[in-house]
Amino acid sequence: MVEMVRSSGIRGFQDLVRRLGGDPRALLRRHRISAQSLADEESLIPLRPVAEMLEDAAAVLGCPEFGLRLGGFFDPSILGPVGVALQHSSTVEDALQLAIQYLFVQTPALGLRLIPQTRPPRGLTELRLEFFTRGWSFLPQTVELCLAGWDAIVRVLAGDSYHLDAVCFPHEPAAPLSVYRQHFGAKIHTGQPHAALVLSTATIKAPLREVSRTLHVIAADYLRTHYPLSRKPVASRVRTAIDQAMGAAATDKTAIAGALAMHPRTLQRHLASEDTCFEKILDEARRDNAERYLKSTQVPLKHVAGLLGLAHQSALTRSCQRWFGATPTALRRASTAI
Repeated sequence: MVEMVRSSGIRGFQDLVRRLGGDPRALLRRHRISAQSLADEESLIPLRPVAEMLEDAAAVLGCPEFGLRLGGFFDPSILGPVGVALQHSSTVEDALQLAIQYLFVQTPALGLRLIPQTRPPRGLTELRLEFFTRGWSFLPQTVELCLAGWDAIVRVLAGDSYHLDAVCFPHEPAAPLSVYRQHFGAKIHTGQPHAALVLSTATIKAPLREVSRTLHVIAADYLRTHYPLSRKPVASRVRTAIDQAMGAAATDKTAIAGALAMHPRTLQRHLASEDTCFEKILDEARRDNAERYLKSTQVPLKHVAGLLGLAHQSALTRSCQRWFGATPTALRRASTAI
């Protein structure tokens, strides 16, 4: 399955490339993306070529913070009808819960989670970005675009109540960390297991201003009618549930079926009708997350095994040999040598 994204997700790409002295049409042609598709923000374009184009643009233009700067073009309107419903929710938390439900309208390859922090300092909530891809990992420029974009979106929603404590990167950014500190106005943590914005809980609970209940109801009804959650393929829902549980909760068939309010045998029947099975989806999720942890972070191998739900580091080694034809150490070493 090819992951898609609405072209609004790279709003401002052509303007930014021109501003940096480049030729956006040359980059689009090189990655076989139609310039016409960017004119209609509702157009769906393949995500992987977009991600590769962002890496290419950063290199060609000598702008290692390209994704970060592109995220500055974001506001809730890039999400179309989802953005309308967000802007007219009662609180920031209500808006983000709606985004968690309907972000698949923008792209099924990205998800969000709200996770209150239980360790000191208190009063913080993590807005974690979850990347769901098949057979490839999200590339750094895309991760930075998403972090900067959601920072911009939540800033609009929260207004004067916005407080960002820290930003977590699952990789080592190419630009100096001072660039990121200046952009976000917050602490920067690199090489983390997840990409996340760490917000004050007061920000999450903040009421939105200038809210129209009528517009919220209209937008929410439109989403329920045109994008019913029950129509998402069961395989997609299973993959999302596995990715969200990985490293935090059980990912066996019984646990995931319970999270989806299904009996395990019912779940397996649905998956069989979609020509797949639970074991295959779980293996793909582990492979994709392993590749991300090993290539983009310095999380110790023992902890990587635990995050993937593998009992021992030796199980990680065997799995990597099967998935990639290399040991975890060799895979990590090869990625840092590039």
